[in-house]
Amino acid sequence: MVSNLGRGSPHLNSAVMWLFTRDSYCSIVRHSDNPNQLLVRARQEDDIQRLWPDARIEATPDADYPFRAAIDEHDVVSAVGVALRAIRYTTDFKGGVTEPARHEAYFRVWRAMRDFGLVRRAGKA
Repeated sequence: MVSNLGRGSPHLNSAVMWLFTRDSYCSIVRHSDNPNQLLVRARQEDDIQRLWPDARIEATPDADYPFRAAIDEHDVVSAVGVALRAIRYTTDFKGGVTEPARHEAYFRVWRAMRDFGLVRRAGKA
């Protein structure tokens, strides 16, 4: 089955992305002042640096995400593509997360989404 994502899908009209890799978590949104850039936001500065080592990261300590970088859309797409092509695991993403605190945080996200799916499939949401 081929996804329509990226081919005029109506879901893209409100696309905001959370990107989880085994060593990075970022929130990606369209830059409000420059439509050719995406704003990559993170809770840890090195989460942005791992994927975009040349990014100019701005500290925003009072914001929800205390680190952000305005990055050309092409560079964001390229780095995400590299990360996708580097996938070697066949079953368990979480098992390769080596940082204990990050592993626990990812597990809580996984559990919350599992519970959401169970409730929704049971017709309670």
